[in-house]
Amino acid sequence: MNGNISEIGITRDLEAMKRVGCSGFQIFQVGSGIPKGPVDYGSPEHIRLLQHTAREANRLGLEFAMHNCPGWSSSGGPWITARPEYSMQNLTWTETPVAGGQRVNVTLPRPVARLNFYRDAMVLAFPAVAGETAQPVRITSNSGPVDAKLLAGDPAGGFEIRPATDGTAFLQLEFAEPVEARSVALISAAIAADAGGRGRGGAGGGGRGSPGGGGALSIEASDDGAQFRKIADLPAGGAGGRGGGGGGGAAAAGGPQLPTTVNIPATRAKYFRLVSTEPRRVSALRVSAAPRIVNWTAKAHFTPGGGGGGRGGPAVQAAPPVEPSGPFVDPASVLDISQSMNQQGQLNWQAPAGNWIVLRIGHTTNGVENHPSPDGGGGLEVDKFSAEAYDYHFNQFFGKLLDAIAPLTSKGLAASIIDSYETGVQNWTVKFPEEFQKRRGYDLKKYMPAMFGRVVGSPQVSDRFLWDVRKTQAELMQENYYGRFQEDLHKHGMRSFIEPYSPGNFDEMPTGNYADMVMGEFWQGRAVHHSVKLVASIGHIYDKKIIGAESFTAQSKWQEHPYSLRPSGTSCTPRG
Repeated sequence: MNGNISEIGITRDLEAMKRVGCSGFQIFQVGSGIPKGPVDYGSPEHIRLLQHTAREANRLGLEFAMHNCPGWSSSGGPWITARPEYSMQNLTWTETPVAGGQRVNVTLPRPVARLNFYRDAMVLAFPAVAGETAQPVRITSNSGPVDAKLLAGDPAGGFEIRPATDGTAFLQLEFAEPVEARSVALISAAIAADAGGRGRGGAGGGGRGSPGGGGALSIEASDDGAQFRKIADLPAGGAGGRGGGGGGGAAAAGGPQLPTTVNIPATRAKYFRLVSTEPRRVSALRVSAAPRIVNWTAKAHFTPGGGGGGRGGPAVQAAPPVEPSGPFVDPASVLDISQSMNQQGQLNWQAPAGNWIVLRIGHTTNGVENHPSPDGGGGLEVDKFSAEAYDYHFNQFFGKLLDAIAPLTSKGLAASIIDSYETGVQNWTVKFPEEFQKRRGYDLKKYMPAMFGRVVGSPQVSDRFLWDVRKTQAELMQENYYGRFQEDLHKHGMRSFIEPYSPGNFDEMPTGNYADMVMGEFWQGRAVHHSVKLVASIGHIYDKKIIGAESFTAQSKWQEHPYSLRPSGTSCTPRG
């Protein structure tokens, strides 16, 4: 408990467990608000005490099991922060319009990154939709002119709009001539009432920034800048959030932000304006002739809820979404021009005739850390798609303990746990293109623009591609995270315990097959215990002889009488 451990305390605890009939124990090293104790995490004394625990377990004949990292979710620590290439990765990108029919020599902006870690993945180009590259000649608001630089996508900057006496605020884009719009991209956040007019910087219209208020957002259009007509309502809470990229966006809390993107009925106008009934900080506003995939941030697993496993739901929509209407990106027109960019981001490319959109695509850490770790035990989460990354994590965490655990392994009394999964989704790893080709049988590059909301081929083709992406992610996480966990343990004579559920990139049922003992959980005072039936089903399907359960979990600080626990146990036992 956050360094509050001692040799005599360990011995007395284990002897008491043996005395009352316990057959083993599981070690979770947590902080969880507990005052820091005298033993520093990772110090020689800390390692010595864990080795002492293993020796005492062997002396007493108790099973020694240990969570596979500090905290209870999921697999990470300071050693991953030291090697961010082994952390959970998300895509990040920039879009650059270029005119073809000539040799293009331009510097492609480096996509934004977290913790200053970035690696290029590929550079792609595809034909721009007619009118897509048009930029507003003037940006104004109900309080006056707006510097376009403030709308470059940085949530730490942005521009504040505040309602006037009529109860509305607006941000207006004026074009040199009428343009056709089929989608709107927005990064904004409601300004909290206690923010003193500064706002708090939000994510994708809400996300993890300041809480969205009860105000309304809409997009309007005008031919003359005087008479405006409402085109569509926008989700005030946002469908974006923190993610791994955003068409040239910038960093907030050290990382990129995703825009809220909404399709609108095809509208041709010279003026477009965002209208809000509450104060907002707007970091990006763009209208585009290109439609977007509905709920693409979730389908591409920048945010949970893409249908690839777990229980995440789709982003909440303000109204039924407008389905995308052409023109769409032809997959045959997507060109891989990676070899035309040097390491400094300079593009030297003989571009075919026409206007093109160039995507510089890379990946960065998604910044998620293990929790609730003890002081000094926190760090980035390991890449769930990489067996190499998990091997590194395993060796860093268990390396100095394996000799002390060895006598227990010969008796079948050593194990490790991956608790319920609570560290979100990722959508990339270095070897993802090769794994996708091997598993799905085609090159993903022709369809990669769909990862950033572009409709490739058709809405149906794009959805099928994104399903293939999520399926590949699920297989990689199941094999290279849960499967590798079990494999590494078996190499050292240890068993794997897994709670294979909660929203993530994996499919719960096949994940449970990588457990030597699959486990569920039930909490005191909660009526729904879905995991108990889930793991019982996994046991039947994959012939698991023993089903475990994290039982009677509560936050009542030991105030429950044993009699009050009985109904939960009585209810969950027959479920499996």
